[in-house]
Amino acid sequence: MGKTGKKFLAAFVLACLAASVCAAQGKIVTRKHRISDFTSKVTRVVLSGNEIFDLRFQEEISRRWRISPYEFCSRAEYEASKKNTGYYFLVPVNGQTKAETAPGIAFLSLEKGGEPGGSDPMKASLTILTFPYASASFPSGREFVFLPAIIDIIQDYTLQAMTSDVAGYAGLGVYAQRVRKNWDKDIYLSEDDLTEPLQPGSGLESYGEDEVDEAFAEGREDLLVGYVVAPTDPENGSWCYKMVISAGTHELYYFDRHKIGTRNPAGFLRSDVKQLSSSKKSAVR
Repeated sequence: MGKTGKKFLAAFVLACLAASVCAAQGKIVTRKHRISDFTSKVTRVVLSGNEIFDLRFQEEISRRWRISPYEFCSRAEYEASKKNTGYYFLVPVNGQTKAETAPGIAFLSLEKGGEPGGSDPMKASLTILTFPYASASFPSGREFVFLPAIIDIIQDYTLQAMTSDVAGYAGLGVYAQRVRKNWDKDIYLSEDDLTEPLQPGSGLESYGEDEVDEAFAEGREDLLVGYVVAPTDPENGSWCYKMVISAGTHELYYFDRHKIGTRNPAGFLRSDVKQLSSSKKSAVR
């Protein structure tokens, strides 16, 4: 079992223990139950205040959001209504680790409205997932290429979490593993996203960033594309997120992260490349 699988198992055991405690009190409330009303409640899509991002964000939500009623709102409206259990919220947020002196990564956070730490689980706030999409300080612009896919992944993950506590507690790393049997596709990685050049025979291909992004935007059914999200100026202890997404179906094939340091810079590490290469070779046998 890999690190991701072990982390999931530990999290799921804790979740089961928590459910057992509730059961002893005559009431079982799991994540699946807590978000069972998602499709019937309004999702308030919170604008960031950045005009360029918000314009594209609104366009893509209008084109792609399909799993619940939605409406756009300002940051101030979000702050005033985030404890309202009648809403869910999709919120752009900046994340900062304890090791960082400033926020490093921008996320889209999907949240259930409610009181933070409320004693009644059905009335307490809940973060369903946070998805990294760009550097918090100086986004590269690649986030606009991948934003349609990210919105689709968030929706699919939420639907999975509504029907399965395994999906709800697992996180994106385990969620991505469900499609790993379908790796018999071309895999493009940006040269700028690699910590070292690809070795011959890896089964993966590296190109310039523009070429990779253009291929993804074309929506090729037989193509998987890598995307890395890391701080523009990472500090020791900053996180780097690595993902592989289908250009055609927008399925998440791979999701992992590592702490950035001297030995592990931002980008796909040798261990990531080895795992991607092994998945590709196993699929084409």
